[in-house]
This record gives sequence, structure tokens and C-alpha cells, in this order.
Amino acid sequence: MDTSDKGKGLISSMLLDVVDPIEAMAIAPWSPPAGVDLGRCSVSVGELRIANLRRAAMFHGGGVEAWSPLQWATCVVGEVGEVFNARKKVWRGDGRVEDLLEELADVAIYTDLLLARVNASWSLSYASLDVLATQYAAWKKPQDCTQDLWFMQLIRESTFAYQHARLGEVRGMVRCGEVIFSSAVGLIRVLGASPDRVIAQKFNATSRARGVDVFIGGNA
Repeated sequence: MDTSDKGKGLISSMLLDVVDPIEAMAIAPWSPPAGVDLGRCSVSVGELRIANLRRAAMFHGGGVEAWSPLQWATCVVGEVGEVFNARKKVWRGDGRVEDLLEELADVAIYTDLLLARVNASWSLSYASLDVLATQYAAWKKPQDCTQDLWFMQLIRESTFAYQHARLGEVRGMVRCGEVIFSSAVGLIRVLGASPDRVIAQKFNATSRARGVDVFIGGNA
């Protein structure tokens, strides 16, 4: 990641450029630092990454590497589209905020897989999603924390991420991916929910539906 490009994501040091996803799969199950109680449903970005990689190995024969960055970017764009469809239904009166939250969770999950595919690793892997959402909101200017702005960032940056993936531009994918991920967890928090709980519930529901024994956040 180009660390000079501040103001685009959570914290400029949150992503590292090169980590072998196969090595990441061999990491022992994540646990919080000594003396830190993050609660039953607390989910760190490191835990999400490890679970994502393990589940991808079960869903796809070659794991996260089985799909190209362009394919993962396509998934992200698709999920962002689902977010806007859910938002439309809420406005129309025949949709639920809970469905919108689930789609935002999918955006975060797929964006992490895209970042994993291009070997971008969260450096603050112990930090919970709730903490990251709170820090992101505190770090930005109040006028930049509106729902409309974050929704705009989702659709804009997912489009750019797709373009970067098509051109094979890894740094561009990483920069856009960080903005997409942080916008998704930020929106979950702005909508009055816990990113930890929402993302854990969606991730675990998908695992149960697919018969895969990979769960996060204490199997929320």
C-alpha cells in the first residue's frame, strides 16, 4: 500500500503489502493479546482473514488463489450492488434494515478476500471490527461521516477496484479495498449495529448453510 495516500482508508498503516495467503492459513487460531477481553462476539480483522482463507479452501479447490483478483473484485461489485438494492427496498417500505446490514457484511467479507488474493494483510490484526469502525469515524471529519458519503464511497471505490483488477494494478486494488472495507463497517456502525456481531452472524450463517465448520466470533 502507498502509505503516502492518507485519508483514503481506516489508518494508513493498517495494510501491509506482501503476506503469503498460504502461510496465513497455517497461523494458529486467533486469540486476543494477554489481558484483553474482547467479549464473546468480538471479531478481529485477523480472525476474519484466517476464517475467510480456511473457508475459501473448502469452497474453492485452490483456495483464494483459485479465483483471479478480477473475479474477487467482481464479487465485491456484486455485493455493493446488493447493498444499494437493499437500501432501495428500505426506502420503498418493503425492505428491512437487517437485510441492508447483511449485505454490508457481505461487502466486508468479500473485500477481505480480494485483499487476501493480492497478499495485503491487516497489520492491526488483533483489532476488533467494532474498534476499527469507531476509530474510522473518530478519525474522519464530522462532515465526512454521513451515510450518503459512505454509500458513495462504496460504489465509487468498488468500481475503481474492478478497473484496477482488470489492469492488474495491485496497489490500486489495495487502496480501494481498504476504503470499501472501512466504509462497510462504518456504515454498519452508523446504522446502529455492531460490525462484530453483524459480520459474524452473516459469516456463520453462510457456513452453516453450506455445511462448513468454519465460524467466527464464538459462532454467533
